[in-house]
Amino acid sequence: MTVVRQQISHPNLQKVISFRDRSNLVFKSTPIMRRLLDAVLFLCCFAGVITLERKMSTTLNPGCGPTCDDTGTVVVYTRAEGLADVVHHLWSTVGGRPTFMVAVTPNPSQLSIDWERFIEDHAPPGSITFEPQLPTTVFAFVIDKLIEFTDVNNTGRMDEMRSDVRISRLDMLEWTLATLDNSSTSFEGRFKPKGTPGLVTIKLNAFGEEGHGDLLPHLYHSSNSSQVDIVLDSVPNSFHGEPHAHTRRLALKLVAAAAPAHSPVRIVARRSLDDEHSPGVFEVTEVLASNRHSDFGGYLQWKNVSYNWAEGRTMTNSTVLQNYAVALASESDVGGTLVGALLGSPVNGSDMTPVTFSAFNVSIGAKDDNYYTKTNYATWTLLVGVGQPVEEQFSTIILAILIVGLGLPTLLIIFGICCIIVRRFTKRTNEIILSQ
Repeated sequence: MTVVRQQISHPNLQKVISFRDRSNLVFKSTPIMRRLLDAVLFLCCFAGVITLERKMSTTLNPGCGPTCDDTGTVVVYTRAEGLADVVHHLWSTVGGRPTFMVAVTPNPSQLSIDWERFIEDHAPPGSITFEPQLPTTVFAFVIDKLIEFTDVNNTGRMDEMRSDVRISRLDMLEWTLATLDNSSTSFEGRFKPKGTPGLVTIKLNAFGEEGHGDLLPHLYHSSNSSQVDIVLDSVPNSFHGEPHAHTRRLALKLVAAAAPAHSPVRIVARRSLDDEHSPGVFEVTEVLASNRHSDFGGYLQWKNVSYNWAEGRTMTNSTVLQNYAVALASESDVGGTLVGALLGSPVNGSDMTPVTFSAFNVSIGAKDDNYYTKTNYATWTLLVGVGQPVEEQFSTIILAILIVGLGLPTLLIIFGICCIIVRRFTKRTNEIILSQ
């Protein structure tokens, strides 16, 4: 369990020290340059030294006891407690569909689940609440459907070709809790009937501070977000035996819910200048449930890359993610899940209203990447959070390299120009004196 504290060190400090030592070999004969380099590196480190962490704790089925054990109910709850507020992360496969929810409440506030109603009535509205104060922000999404389509024209997209499309609900899988620790959880979904090959793995991490995820593409997260890493491994081919079965691609349909809804949910694509942590990947996609100037609402964020090799995640073994237009959804689309249990509760009718429900698809693959059938393996890593998504900045070591690589030559050029001007002025002055 982490504790609330101020850091007195920086994660990149060792890298900076190592860079400084190597740089001294270059500048060892120039003390002024060496001192300038030390000052630059110190300022770069100091800029990121002080951060605030949240106190993290994780509970399986909080307050339930033997009832949940007997029914196989799984609700993972991670509480990220700050000084003024609490970020609540809830993950579950109740209802057969993986659901991920982030809510913010003032501190203190506690999660309350009416387990008897939640289990017997299949997560009805009102069975999840927060006490004594309701959330100021809730953002959640449900992985609703698995989509298979044949890409006969090899375009990589569902909306630009004539193809067969087959849609399956995620409750066709048998979900189990694979791992659980203080801030990390994983679920495994196996296809029915029992013995059918194929596995869907979902790994989740909640965060109490800013930083990069451990897995490529190393997404940059805030203390108000969690990471969802989805692996589609050997998903059964429903087109097996048909002429275009080898052109099969996969997509996922997501249903997102946001409360309160200050603006329509929209998808925004942007480019990043830095690929230090995810080589070769510059495109970032965000699903935003708030405007850029609001601290309320939530978001999904991912880099447009899917790794398609089980032995390791590398740029050479990857393809792209394709997103499609946002469509309206309704409360019925999240019925029987955590989302329906909370957002159909007293939150509906309080200051949290209105609640927006949206749906969109994300497909995996691009033109000429040999389809999903090439490796029968694909990944998708994304962040779900509240507030505004954080934008990745250049790391300390990159900033130091840029400053040293660009700043010092500029200073040398300016110094050289000044020397030339002074020399010419001195020479001209001497000529005038000699001529008198």
